[in-house]
Amino acid sequence: MDDDTERRIDQEVRGQVYEGVPPGTDSAAAEAQIGREELTARLAGTTDRTSRAWKSARDTLTRYRSGRRRVGPKNAARIRAATEAVRCDRIRASRVVNMTVTANWQTSRTAWIGKAVADLTGEDLTEFLAAVESGDTVGAVQILSDAYGLDPEFVQGINELGEIDIQWEQ
Repeated sequence: MDDDTERRIDQEVRGQVYEGVPPGTDSAAAEAQIGREELTARLAGTTDRTSRAWKSARDTLTRYRSGRRRVGPKNAARIRAATEAVRCDRIRASRVVNMTVTANWQTSRTAWIGKAVADLTGEDLTEFLAAVESGDTVGAVQILSDAYGLDPEFVQGINELGEIDIQWEQ
């Protein structure tokens, strides 16, 4: 698999999973999407409202919301990571993900042009989300191919990617 195909797989999978997640610089949109309490707890790393970390995260978000302070790159990354983690938790809570990959699959002997469709549940879903969260989107597509029934020993890569469609109950 060439670098262009891997880059496209990464863009497609991350685009489908994190569709609608606001950029980290928009703290108000992140609060609206996941809730103020949840975002504060994710940024603080604790749900203990009496802790110094929770109060500091709450105050920081208040400053962003009121416009007294702008979101810097470090906190923008933390806010984006928090909203992405909540999205993965919600996908995990749905307990099933329907994934379709249309591609030119290179097997050990021949190329197979087709559509792999599988419902990821249980361990497959857990492995898929872990791969996406760690940035291994090619591994996530390999989990789909294994769930579809393509033997991982014989799938050598994807020659040409058609489209990727990921759906879950929201």
